[in-house]
Amino acid sequence: FGSLVVMPAIGNHDTPTVDSSHDHRSWLRYFALPSTTVDRGYFRFDFGPAAFYAMNSERPPELEPGGAQYRWLADQLAARRRLLDVNAPPLWTFAYWHIPPFNAGVRHWRQQYSFRDAAGLFDDVVDWHFGGHEHLHQRMKPLREAGSEPQIVGRYGRGDAGGVGYLVVPASGLANS
Repeated sequence: FGSLVVMPAIGNHDTPTVDSSHDHRSWLRYFALPSTTVDRGYFRFDFGPAAFYAMNSERPPELEPGGAQYRWLADQLAARRRLLDVNAPPLWTFAYWHIPPFNAGVRHWRQQYSFRDAAGLFDDVVDWHFGGHEHLHQRMKPLREAGSEPQIVGRYGRGDAGGVGYLVVPASGLANS
């Protein structure tokens, strides 16, 4: 870590117990970021023309409509959408949190539904969402929210014909047994 930039998102293994916990003080000790606190484990950062939104999926109610993270993300993405509407140069927008909003895996498939409302904010602004948690790699076809079920579209990107790309990226290193 001494020579790499790491912009983490809180996951279930970053809390004091093996199981998911709202207490992420240990994560803050290792990944102290200027805008994160015990009460706020989500943030945004920009790198060149790209904006990244890191959320805390260990507090699912906060990512549901009316929750603190949901409201923050909605405001952030609305501002980003306005910026995208007036800027000609390519701008990229990425969101990530640990538990994916779409998951074809079998270990944690039920948890995905807690994050669908937040993912519904992505249309026309977010290019890709990155998740983890499930221990297998997945790439979803481009999706757009359409009522209660996502619809598959033909290409990635913003606009009427594009959708959000979703990647579930397992931990790197030794293979899981």
